[in-house]
Amino acid sequence: MVVLPDAVVPSSKVPLKDVNECITCHICKGYIIDATTIVECCHSFCHSCIVPHLRTKEYCPKCELIINKTKPNIK
Repeated sequence: MVVLPDAVVPSSKVPLKDVNECITCHICKGYIIDATTIVECCHSFCHSCIVPHLRTKEYCPKCELIINKTKPNIK
């Protein structure tokens, strides 16, 4: 493994505003807690938000893609 001096290592800091949309639940608008992803569209939500949503609706709340109700693919 090669160790580079500090002056050569690029900054790994990413502004929160650049990733905020990726870590925010579309349902509750808060930061995602216990992330659960719909495999068909790859959108993630809080587990406590998406499970009740999918009990009554058959689509992703973000993109409205129809989800297979016989075999829901959430992880």
